Amino acid sequence: MLNLQCSVFRAEDSNTHRHLTEFVGLDIEMAFNYHYHEVIDSITDTMVQIFKGLRDNFQTEIQTVNKQFPSEPFKFLEPTLRLEYTEAVAMLHEAGVEMGDEDDLRSGYVTHPLPRTSCFFILV
Repeated sequence: MLNLQCSVFRAEDSNTHRHLTEFVGLDIEMAFNYHYHEVIDSITDTMVQIFKGLRDNFQTEIQTVNKQFPSEPFKFLEPTLRLEYTEAVAMLHEAGVEMGDEDDLRSGYVTHPLPRTSCFFILV
């Protein structure tokens, strides 16, 4: 079951460029029979369909936003790239990122060594 929640507002004192106070949330609730990867399969399939729909049906809107907020085109793979945590850490070390093997992955760490895609999952 997918549940799309619109116009979420967080009443937090977080007036920075890194904190969202309004957003649209996509929440998935489902049972799995054998392994949590069944849920990951559903999530990645859903996200790929959303990305395809945006790419195929909203180019005018994307170009309009891109005029004010220039950015690289969003890239996604089909199927979505999945990495084990240890693989992601090894890739970061190879790319020169200094972090411990048990450190949390902070925003921006993983985007550098993965130029082929904007969307991926790290499994723990």
